[in-house]
Amino acid sequence: MTKPGVRPTSKQVAQLGVWFLVFGLGVLMIEVWVGDHPFRGSPASWGLGEVFSVMGGAFLCRAAALRLRQQR
Repeated sequence: MTKPGVRPTSKQVAQLGVWFLVFGLGVLMIEVWVGDHPFRGSPASWGLGEVFSVMGGAFLCRAAALRLRQQR
């Protein structure tokens, strides 16, 4: 954990993104296994798998942006 007021590093953001992505993809695999169709309908009707997968992707993109900014 980081101290209050300290910005997270790109590695910490990436780790969080990977956990969200792994959990989301696991739930999506279960949904496909039972015959459901993920990402069907509007985003308001998405379940945990879809939401966590998208959040994981967003965190990984943010981590990449932070990494690029830190390298400059």
